[in-house]
Amino acid sequence: MRRLITMVFLLALALAPASVFAGQIWTDGNGDGLPDCHFNDPYCNVHCPAPQNHLERRDSDLITIDVYLDSQSFQWTNYQAWVQRDGCFQFVSGQYRVTGGTNFPLDNVSNPNATGFAGFGFNQHGVVLVGTLTVHYNGLVKWCLWPIIEIDNPYGTFSVLGTTSSYFLFNTRCGTCVAPPPSSTEPTTWGAIKGIYQ
Repeated sequence: MRRLITMVFLLALALAPASVFAGQIWTDGNGDGLPDCHFNDPYCNVHCPAPQNHLERRDSDLITIDVYLDSQSFQWTNYQAWVQRDGCFQFVSGQYRVTGGTNFPLDNVSNPNATGFAGFGFNQHGVVLVGTLTVHYNGLVKWCLWPIIEIDNPYGTFSVLGTTSSYFLFNTRCGTCVAPPPSSTEPTTWGAIKGIYQ
């Protein structure tokens, strides 16, 4: 049933004429409502590039991220927001936060490496908290989650805003990266390293 709903939604998008870009979509892992990477960061379009741009979590932790979009002044009635998960994240649960329309069940089937939020019958614009996603972190290195905005995604799953007559693609996205904290047994400063040899 989910796959049928997704296919009907994608068919409706394919038949609608393409239009301008919709704005920005991002994930927020620290609860401040802002992107975990900065939009002016050229590498932000996929991963957080710098070591300091990540959440510190231990292996086997549960991580909850918020999914936001900003349509700016564009008024939308339907949407899809897909969040890609790197290999070490396992889906645990998700919850819608956007109201005012009808949301489909979360989709973890159409793309096995992502979770899709989608709905119709809305009358929204500006910054909107779409929902939350909780994943299990099984990793000892840095891994990331990020919104999918490429229309050539091999699974045909991408984020988009629409009206009854057109759809709008996102032109900017930012993700959330997670890494384990530094080991307490490793020296972290030159002074600490220098002290070993004195």
